[in-house]
Amino acid sequence: MLNKLALNGCKSRWKDYLVLFSGLLISTAIFYMFQVLAMNKQFLKSNSPISVTPIVFHLGTFLLILITIVYVLYANTFLMSMRKKEYGMFIVLGSKTRTIRSLVMIETLFIGLISTIVGMLVGIGLTQVVARLLARQLQANLAHLQTIYPPAIGVTILVFGLLFLFAALKNSWHIGHQPLLSLLKDQQKADQIAVKFGVGQTIQLLAGIVCLVIGYWSLGQLQNLQMTALMIASVTIILGTYWTINTLFRAIINVLRHSQFALQGLHSFTLGQLNFRIVDYTKILSMISILFALAMGAVTVGLSFQQNVQMVTEQSEYYDVVINNATTNDRHVLKQLPIKSNLQYKYKIVSGQVYFKRAQFQAHAWQQVGTPQHKQAVTATIKQLQTADSVANYHFNRQLIPQAYDKPMHWVSQQQFAQLVAPTNQVQFMRVNDFSAQISKIQKIVHAQQQRYPRMKSEGATAKVASYAMVNEMFSGLEFMGFFLGFAFLAMLASCLMFKILSSADQDRMRYQMLHKIGARSKVLKHSINQELGVLFGIPAVIGIIHVLFGMQIFSLLLQNPYHHIWLPILLFSVLYGLYYLLTTALYKLIVLKNK
Repeated sequence: MLNKLALNGCKSRWKDYLVLFSGLLISTAIFYMFQVLAMNKQFLKSNSPISVTPIVFHLGTFLLILITIVYVLYANTFLMSMRKKEYGMFIVLGSKTRTIRSLVMIETLFIGLISTIVGMLVGIGLTQVVARLLARQLQANLAHLQTIYPPAIGVTILVFGLLFLFAALKNSWHIGHQPLLSLLKDQQKADQIAVKFGVGQTIQLLAGIVCLVIGYWSLGQLQNLQMTALMIASVTIILGTYWTINTLFRAIINVLRHSQFALQGLHSFTLGQLNFRIVDYTKILSMISILFALAMGAVTVGLSFQQNVQMVTEQSEYYDVVINNATTNDRHVLKQLPIKSNLQYKYKIVSGQVYFKRAQFQAHAWQQVGTPQHKQAVTATIKQLQTADSVANYHFNRQLIPQAYDKPMHWVSQQQFAQLVAPTNQVQFMRVNDFSAQISKIQKIVHAQQQRYPRMKSEGATAKVASYAMVNEMFSGLEFMGFFLGFAFLAMLASCLMFKILSSADQDRMRYQMLHKIGARSKVLKHSINQELGVLFGIPAVIGIIHVLFGMQIFSLLLQNPYHHIWLPILLFSVLYGLYYLLTTALYKLIVLKNK
């Protein structure tokens, strides 16, 4: 009987439960996807040889579990807010409290079971899709990535099973120990009123700003203070975020409520709503601000690693393509490349000696990469090329066919070159527009060179391609993890805020009904909702972006330019976060503006 009653309860409010299910599906799917990466040691080892990666993933798993707990608790609050009045009516009609407690447990566990199973199925599909998309974008192989990974399935079932069991016990205990009148009148409960902004709040605001300044300064001193800087930054930024949101938000509301702005439309009501919410929302807005910064930071670092692949590759060799004795097929591929410069030198190998035409080098000088201090290309002289232990000699000599490796080189006149009895070889040094974009075509040429000259050294004519492959293999795993971790955190934190807002929607419905009865138009009510929820979503986004802009200093030791194209992840996150805002406002309006 209880099972049938619980099922009928879910059926009767399937639209509200659909919102809950969608959020829990996202939570389960993201958690499963992350576990597929975090627990697969072969994947981590194959795609990122850096030893710190497992530590980063263990930390990421810990953070993900924490935010998942918060998320499920908020989703559970949303569930209970919808059914409390119904449970109270069952008791009024004669049901025993013990029966209602069992009903609550069954409903909670049923929702948890269905959402976990379906969420894992969605997670398997998403892992496959996202892995393919990111692998294609990052030009990574992503070896040993398994979308159906039994250990990840076990951990997901265990974690969410324990979470929903805890939620079921919590709900059951809460219903059993709550007075009947409180259940029936739960929607009429008043929000906690914020304390009037005064001297204490002003001191707290100043303290919050000082903490943030200290935290940002510590991040810039990471090279000198190391772990001490991280510890100082962690404590001061968290405290500064909480105090700043708690007081600055209230100060702005206080100023607006005493200005002409409050007299326009429903602004006075909207500011009042925000003032009622501030005490209850400070903690979650602070948490979301920090997680927003971590999520965006992970994606930004991933993009920076991708840029670093190009930068490190450019420092390995100056020329993008080197061809010895080009064939017809080579020339066909070259026609497809956007060649920026093309140097051609002829040479002969006689009695272990390599001879070049001096006039060709005088007309078109050979260049090599500059030093880390002077990144401009350096023109090599013939004398430098002839010196056996020089950098120029090392890079130039190994770009020739294997028969010329480590052989003395000479530059002679056109007449002397013509008198040498030996086959004429020709080497071409070329630069293209955007090496990484043309890598597939360049690899075809390199493969053809290796087929013709099996002894071609990896640091020879294939040097730049080999360097690109090595660096890309090293960084691609970290890039993939950064993207995955960032978007997982974004979806979870935005969903937490969404369910926090939706869990109080039933309580807000009466206020909007009263406004509608006294003449407020639906269009005006919807505009008020857009403004109110826009502020709640905007605060953590703005503070999170500020945290990222200062926090990227941490990676200046690893990345040449951690701020390169930082506008891209900011724009991407803003769009995705904005979609969550639009979804939340739409669902909130469906609840509070019913029958409008």
